[in-house]
Amino acid sequence: MSKRVAVFIDYQNVYRRARDAFGLGANAHWDGQVDPLRLGQLIATRNLNRTLELVRVYRGMPDGAKDPKGNAACTRQIAAWRRLQAVEVVT
Repeated sequence: MSKRVAVFIDYQNVYRRARDAFGLGANAHWDGQVDPLRLGQLIATRNLNRTLELVRVYRGMPDGAKDPKGNAACTRQIAAWRRLQAVEVVT
């Protein structure tokens, strides 16, 4: 019987650590973006006895009045994640 796995992601910390780990600090902002479902699948399938049930992403949201461009980009990113099966987003 396989064990069910839930993965919880603090998105901003994962994004920043990916940029740091791969030396992407001077690169474009999209370098270091992480696909939460693929990350969850990678973590869950490290052991054949586990099944990914849920990926919950905790993500901050830029203020639309102060940063309309950042807010719009974040809104699109969240909408794409919410279309993925097993992914929940908490802003």
